Amino acid sequence: MNDKKAPKNKRIRLFTNTQIIIAATAVFAVLFIFLDNSSLQDKRELDRKLEQAIRQRDSLAAQIASDSTIIRRIETDDNYLERYAREHFFMKRPLEDVFIMESSSDSLR
Repeated sequence: MNDKKAPKNKRIRLFTNTQIIIAATAVFAVLFIFLDNSSLQDKRELDRKLEQAIRQRDSLAAQIASDSTIIRRIETDDNYLERYAREHFFMKRPLEDVFIMESSSDSLR
């Protein structure tokens, strides 16, 4: 007899073992990438927030340094204190009037 022929009553296999393993691996990979608690999307979002926080920290550190120099200068120089108060808080000396002039683009034409 010929051993190469398959018996007629044996079921036809739809998938081979390697195809099943590849399909299962692909399904698990998709689940881990998108549905896991520490998914790549969450990690990307957290990395973006971290970069934003670092930029904000650097910006605030620069602002603190700038404000510290202004504070030191105000504490030591009385003329600068008066100038700063006039420019930022519109303060004035007794018997002095302060006029605030706003320029608009229409009046310059």
